[in-house]
Amino acid sequence: MIEKGWFKRVSLVMAAVFLLVATAIPAVSKAAASNELPHIVQIASPNLLLALDDEGNVWCRGIHLISVKDHFYPKPMVKVKGLDKVKSLSTDGMFALKEDGTVWELEKYTSAQDNDASVLQTRFVGQHISYLKDIVKVGFASGLAALAVDKDGKAWVFEPADYWEKRDPHLNLHDYASEVEGIADIQDFASGRSGILFLKKDGTVWVKETAKMDGSLNYENIRSAVPKQIKELTDIVKLGNDMALKKDGTVWVWGANAFAKNGEQWATVAADPFQVAELTDIVDFSNDSLHALFVKKDGTVWSWGYMPEKSEKLGYNPNLVWKELSKIDGVEEAISVSTQSEYNNMWADVVLKKDGTVWLQDPKSHNEFYEELLQMDFRKN
Repeated sequence: MIEKGWFKRVSLVMAAVFLLVATAIPAVSKAAASNELPHIVQIASPNLLLALDDEGNVWCRGIHLISVKDHFYPKPMVKVKGLDKVKSLSTDGMFALKEDGTVWELEKYTSAQDNDASVLQTRFVGQHISYLKDIVKVGFASGLAALAVDKDGKAWVFEPADYWEKRDPHLNLHDYASEVEGIADIQDFASGRSGILFLKKDGTVWVKETAKMDGSLNYENIRSAVPKQIKELTDIVKLGNDMALKKDGTVWVWGANAFAKNGEQWATVAADPFQVAELTDIVDFSNDSLHALFVKKDGTVWSWGYMPEKSEKLGYNPNLVWKELSKIDGVEEAISVSTQSEYNNMWADVVLKKDGTVWLQDPKSHNEFYEELLQMDFRKN
């Protein structure tokens, strides 16, 4: 009887311990999971840097926050409050496109607001552009004009107002969108030196040669200019600044930018489209008129174009040197890239890896430069 009683007491104690451990494990796992970095699926606007995670949340650089993790970028990312169910971001970081096809402006805090220690995020949700519906692609075009493509492949030009533009009494912006004439079945668009480029669903590329002398475009000439087909370009899957990616993984360039003119920054004679022989097996790219990044099928990243000559010479007017196509050492399993070298004469390169992590290289200050890509940290609010 004593042995039976002892066995019963031990059994009850063991059962209680097992129950305690079993209920504690999910709590520990949940706590650990809460410290994990979000899985990022898109990056945009490298100089200001925005990121979209796989749950539809948007992240931006934090203000008054510091990351002390080794080999991480010192400024962490924070979640943009009041914005969810986002499907994609415009590459310029001006707009968020929601799952329901609505478009929302993303505005930047002013320098006066940045000085407020209570402000922790560099971006906030702006105006819902109510006259845009069923949109699948949106982005900045040129000047004050932006473009949106709807689910039927129609393009619409509109004029969003940034915070400073809303305060300018001399600006008379359109408060509606107009359909872009002469082109349909659009899949993508981009700005080039000569005008706006449109990629149709059949893989052909068309241009509205609407650039004025200063290279800018306005609402009316984007809307009404007659599009012309660039006949050398077929089976295209992505557009850049007078650059295109073909379905077979080859890259084509044209026009008067530095890539088509062998490093000449301000060419006056445009080049016809031609294939870049050194670029094959490309799955993604990003470029402006000075600098470009490419992702190969094997996950490596390659750089081409103008770069700051030395870190100590980086600043508002850095001394730039032309560098031929070269592999960026130490970068593997990349799936997407974004670059921006024409914002205040300072540039930034961002790499998105297959595991959803984000890696950035940009100026440390006006006269100092990070010599390697650093992983971005994400701070949960």
